Amino acid sequence: MVGKKILITIGILILLILSVFILMKIREKPEFGACETDADCKLVRCEGAYCDNGKCVCPVGGSKELSDVKVASLYERITDGEVINRDIDDVVNILAETKTDFIFRGFWKWKTPCFEEDKNGYSYSQLGESIKEIKKKMPDVIFCGSLGLQYFHEKDSDPLTGNPLDRETVKKMAFDPSKYGLDMTLEQLRDILHNRSAGEIEYIPDLTSHDFQKHILNLAKKQIDSGVDAIWIDGPYGILTILIAGDILDPSDPLIDEYTSSLSKIAEQIRLYGLSKYNKPIYVGSWGHFPIMHDCPFPDLDFITFTPDGEEILDKTLDSEKWSMIKEKAGDIPIFAFIDWSMRDDNPLAVFSQKLTPREQGQFLRTADEFFQKKEINFIYPIHGGWMGNNAKILSFSKEFPPGFRVYDSLAPEFGTYETIKELALKKAGEDEPVCGNQICEQGEDGYNCPEDCCVSGDGICPVGCTIANDDDCRQSNLENIRVASFYQTVTDGDVISRSIDEVSAIFEETKTDMVFRGFWRWNPVPESPDLAVSLEFPDEYVKEAEIRGYTYQQLKDATEKIKADIPHILFTGAVTTQRLNKLERNPITDKIFKQTETWEMAFNPEKWNLGVSKEETQCKLTKSWNWIDSGIECPQDYDPENAPAYFPDMTNEKFQELFLSWAKKQIDCGADIMWIDMLFKQANIIEKSYPGHAAVKESFEASSKVVDEIHKYGKSKDKQVYVGTWRTFAEFSYFPPNVDFVTATPSSEEVLNRTLDSGKWNNIKLQVEGIEKKLSKDIPVFVFIDVGNDKLPIAAFSQKMTPAQQNEFLEYADNFFNELDMVFVYPVHGGFMGQHAEMLSFGMSKNYDSLAPEFQTYETIKELALKKAGE
Repeated sequence: MVGKKILITIGILILLILSVFILMKIREKPEFGACETDADCKLVRCEGAYCDNGKCVCPVGGSKELSDVKVASLYERITDGEVINRDIDDVVNILAETKTDFIFRGFWKWKTPCFEEDKNGYSYSQLGESIKEIKKKMPDVIFCGSLGLQYFHEKDSDPLTGNPLDRETVKKMAFDPSKYGLDMTLEQLRDILHNRSAGEIEYIPDLTSHDFQKHILNLAKKQIDSGVDAIWIDGPYGILTILIAGDILDPSDPLIDEYTSSLSKIAEQIRLYGLSKYNKPIYVGSWGHFPIMHDCPFPDLDFITFTPDGEEILDKTLDSEKWSMIKEKAGDIPIFAFIDWSMRDDNPLAVFSQKLTPREQGQFLRTADEFFQKKEINFIYPIHGGWMGNNAKILSFSKEFPPGFRVYDSLAPEFGTYETIKELALKKAGEDEPVCGNQICEQGEDGYNCPEDCCVSGDGICPVGCTIANDDDCRQSNLENIRVASFYQTVTDGDVISRSIDEVSAIFEETKTDMVFRGFWRWNPVPESPDLAVSLEFPDEYVKEAEIRGYTYQQLKDATEKIKADIPHILFTGAVTTQRLNKLERNPITDKIFKQTETWEMAFNPEKWNLGVSKEETQCKLTKSWNWIDSGIECPQDYDPENAPAYFPDMTNEKFQELFLSWAKKQIDCGADIMWIDMLFKQANIIEKSYPGHAAVKESFEASSKVVDEIHKYGKSKDKQVYVGTWRTFAEFSYFPPNVDFVTATPSSEEVLNRTLDSGKWNNIKLQVEGIEKKLSKDIPVFVFIDVGNDKLPIAAFSQKMTPAQQNEFLEYADNFFNELDMVFVYPVHGGFMGQHAEMLSFGMSKNYDSLAPEFQTYETIKELALKKAGE
């Protein structure tokens, strides 16, 4: 009986063993198991496995081809969100809204990652979960992991087991110079490594070592198992670079070929692993600098990377010859360029983040993106990640997070480059919004819904779904197409000279005006409407006088609506100045009133930078030179800010910046398509003149440049393209130019009076503007007008010292002269203060110039020139 039970037990065990054996055979490499139908592949571990030519295979992943990538974004690491209070949903949204196709360095193996969850997100389990979330929303995205081959770290471990590598194992895989007959011992090499890395590094690996190649493959396998679609390998030639730099290794040594072959072999093994286990391609990339520098063959890689150097970033000018050479030598291998980093404080990302202002960073991104597109190189946007150097002082979210967080983040307030990146990415993805005239179109079911009378995309092509009456209706989609520009300041002052807004609009129609320049000029606080007092601080008399002069926002809005109803394509320019801050001011967006004590705090104060001159003396001298205060007072002893009507403001004062922007925003709300800013860089110019190179110069320059970006941003928030321009004087500084859309210039009073324009001066201006265009990577139209405002300016010479015949002669001469230089001469149709002492007045009553006034009679000449320029 006992024997029978034993036999039964043995039989059951044999059946169990056979069952396990059979199941193991079934599951052994199931994706390549034998099959006749799809049903035979049910046990394969991947979802949707099917039978193909007798073998079970997994469906190929959704990732697109590398060659199809448009938007590449650097985000290292996607799992470190806890450090900055950003969860994976936030990361996914960032990548999705930038239309990212290729997530570069989404994970980076430096020291050994944890297998399970880590507080800093440095684990394989968190990587796998994060990639799953990304792929749910972005199934086609290529996720690129990365690993560094430069060094062995003290805590390196086996990537498959997590067990620490013992010293003998590491030493066996380490690079030993004596193995290759080099004049250096292993100990000497270790000393160099200690000096380079503050003692953290024990050994540097040997890429030709079979054991180390296996180690690399296992590192890659862990990331592939977690879901990555590409692997980027950092530092494969690191040891060779060190040895060549130290004159220990000859650049023609066969060891270089061995390293190239080894890297090719590793790349092939990584690709085979992806195909054999997951039936999906795994792209492998690395640096291309070493093969370029030493003129040796490229390894067998799917893509290569390069970085602009610190000097290119600091100068904000990429070396065209260098990058053309890179492109030529690389041939058909896809090239990606990104801003690299290291622990050193002079690394490219350190220069980018620590030595460029946020505005300059944004401008460099624009320049680089445009540059690399022309070279057919994909520029990787630095959204998140990259070590800014061990001694970086400007840190991401420094007020909220630990000071040791030296990782760049484009969304951090210290940098703020994300909006620029998003704009560039959407444009590259082909999803920038088409524009009808200067209005952004809305996308409908059948295309873009645009006004019937004018529907034009940003490049002058009508989008699908738009119909137009004729080409002329759609001609003006941007500043570059402007042919006829008319100075008319202001379109609302008709009551002064008995001219209705209908008559003003008719003037623009018969002169074929494309752009109204300085159609409204903000100098003093502007009331909201003729029926509404600004506040109790402003008397009724002030509002009544403003109504007569057409100086209210409601009158401006009504006027622009009328003009645009008659001429849909016309662009209207409003104007503001950074020169004047009135003692009593108002923010027309918030309706906040600023009294004298508050405006005085916003006034320019040299003592802020210890420039050795008092605020009172500076304000006294400046405002006296502009005739705002009695020219007879002694500065600063007789100066009392409470008695002064206005001050020269401080562009670096954030409260003034907000107030100034409110004046521009309000005009945009009232119909302005263009904002022209007077004296935008006056503060920087004043400081530079007395204290050249002082930090206050750049600070003032950057603050002035910032408002250009803010006006652009406000226009976009209103679904409108708003252009911004100012005087060309900013080009005289060595800093990166503001992102202006056009510049203005004026002939001097002497040129006007002599009726002879200085060819040398204007050719130099043209060259100067070409330099700005190169830096901004866009065309910058130049508009030339006869400047106005006081007795010393050109309008005074033009109107007071020249006969009508001479004025007409000068207009014809100037128009031809500037046409040949490809500049637009702005016709002086109406407006512009001719000076306090002007005696020849328009209609015998107004100190504002008017071409139709019998005292001047230049309108017919202007109309003739305008029609000729318009092609009629």
